[in-house]
Amino acid sequence: MKLLVGRLRSGMTVAGILSAVAALSGAALTNAAWLDDEYVHARGVGTDGKCELNSGTISTASARQLSGTLLSYNLDNLASVQGVQVSNDGGGTSTANPGAIRIDDNTFMAPLDVDLLNNDLLQFSLPLGLPIGAADVHSQWSQTLNNGNTTAASGLVTNSGGAISLGQPQDPVNPPVMAALDLGALAPTALSSMTLEVGSASSIARATQCGDIGNSWLGPLEEPLLDRAYSISSLDLQATLLTLGTAVSGTTELLDGVQASLDAASEAMQVSISEDLALAAVPLLGNLTLGSVNTQVTMSRVDLTPLRALLHGTMTDDRGLLTVDFGAGTLRVDLAKTAGGVNGLNGLDPNTEIVLNQAMMDELTAAFTQVLNDWQENIASALIDAIRATSVSADSAVHVLSEGVSLAEIRLGLGPTSVGQLLNLHNDVPGTPAVPVTTSVRLLGLDPLGLLSPTLQDLESGLASALPGIVGEALNEELVLGITGDVKTSVATLTGPVGASVSSALDELSSLLSIMVNVQPDKPGHPEPSSAGPFQISALHLSLFGLDVLDLSVATSTVGYGT
Repeated sequence: MKLLVGRLRSGMTVAGILSAVAALSGAALTNAAWLDDEYVHARGVGTDGKCELNSGTISTASARQLSGTLLSYNLDNLASVQGVQVSNDGGGTSTANPGAIRIDDNTFMAPLDVDLLNNDLLQFSLPLGLPIGAADVHSQWSQTLNNGNTTAASGLVTNSGGAISLGQPQDPVNPPVMAALDLGALAPTALSSMTLEVGSASSIARATQCGDIGNSWLGPLEEPLLDRAYSISSLDLQATLLTLGTAVSGTTELLDGVQASLDAASEAMQVSISEDLALAAVPLLGNLTLGSVNTQVTMSRVDLTPLRALLHGTMTDDRGLLTVDFGAGTLRVDLAKTAGGVNGLNGLDPNTEIVLNQAMMDELTAAFTQVLNDWQENIASALIDAIRATSVSADSAVHVLSEGVSLAEIRLGLGPTSVGQLLNLHNDVPGTPAVPVTTSVRLLGLDPLGLLSPTLQDLESGLASALPGIVGEALNEELVLGITGDVKTSVATLTGPVGASVSSALDELSSLLSIMVNVQPDKPGHPEPSSAGPFQISALHLSLFGLDVLDLSVATSTVGYGT
């Protein structure tokens, strides 16, 4: 019997089909929705009195959440994933496969028993897991009405406004994972340390022999209408990157050495500050000569706690294509957003194949480069912030000679004040308050007539005025340009190999993994096209090129007529 493919009517809501909503809310599926009279007799959904009670046509409906093969093992052999298959003989009797739960005379369901499934998968060592923790979260539902209408749905099936619909997630930003495929177990050489995480996926198919064709006609249709829809909440690739772990551990070692570098910088700054004070004194000495200049720099210990948090945090690129977990050393790629854009993998044409082509590879490479660069900049910025927050003191002793004999010692004291304030003075940041300097002069020789006192006073005042700028310049040279610059360069060197490893991993994945969404065998583009029913839709199909280890269909719904 030929079916007319129709548009999904408003009475049949198919909004994101995320089957783990019940897990998030703690609710389990019940039988109440399937017995709702509004559904059974709703306009365009159930019997309306204008069609014959028994159509005389055999109709079928089936729903399976998981089907295919894993590691060459046929999932048909697992009782926990056989789904539900219903047939109506056209004379008023619907029957289902053993194990299906009867809801009413024509409606059956088969909850996907996650606990049983996990046990089966563990027993057969299949690399698939469903960490949802509730037995009735994923439902497989089929109905064959006596009037010839037939419906199948896989996922979280709900009854909304008297029509079959598929549930919305409570947290669409972070949908739960329905299945996790260890690609390294399937292709250990090429895809080691890679996991493909499949979010909640659902589908619905309905063939309407008695119903609304859009012009208020509710009687038997000359050609039954066919509606099919699907939804996939997420599809993420997670890869463990050894090079990223090496880069993070190397950066940790760099930070461990920062305090020692600061201590060494303090010694270097003592020399440079003394030399610059000596230069500042020359035009102020008059008939005097300069003796020794000695400076003592004291800095508090740097607090790197905020900076270390960056080593264990996560970062996402501006477009949200990928997320890097630096603490775990992993990369997560949002394949749905990469391939499908803002709507993810939903709303695509039948039999759309997702291929990691060169354009996608370039986008992901650019996104990863942005994250690494941002991480490096954040580390450098956080290090500068930590250094700026430390306190510093500088105490100098300037000896002055007259006729080769010690005349006086000028003592200068700066701080304690923050390194940040002195750096702001050095960089002429508007509004930076002045840093006070204490001074004292101790006469070591004779000046009985007081002729040298004005010169000593000018020298004292001039050196006090110059000291904050001199210390700020030394801090900038040794700590900002020196230590921070060295750390930034070293981090860039450590992260260099990470980008190459990501490109290599994506190349391997693109050459092996086949992803197809909205799979409909009777539509163009299917690998094995068929022109006749039954009519099927799978939300997602996954396979590996050239490897007989993965051929998995997710959320399959099928309707048809005849035996």
